[in-house]
Amino acid sequence: MPQSVAEKKQRFARMFPPRVEKLVDQFRVIGNCSSKSNYEFNKETVAKVWVHVLDAMVGAADGYGLKLAFTINGKTLEELRQDGSVKSLIEDDLAIDEPLF
Repeated sequence: MPQSVAEKKQRFARMFPPRVEKLVDQFRVIGNCSSKSNYEFNKETVAKVWVHVLDAMVGAADGYGLKLAFTINGKTLEELRQDGSVKSLIEDDLAIDEPLF
């Protein structure tokens, strides 16, 4: 049985806000890993992961008819997708070289 517009709106109002809050909280938790006194990380890997996250955000926003544009240190996502360009974001690469995934 098809759902009415009102039912769809109610379901969205119930599901969307808690999912957004969970996402925001996860960004806070991820941010905790940036503490250099507690963690050692590979800056290139972290930059690649942020490009991946922003790509996912762009795709999700597109589903709502929104066009997001991000830059990281002045470079667009398109520029950062090119091979080797993420490495240009890194000033020094003194951290461990273990893959994140």
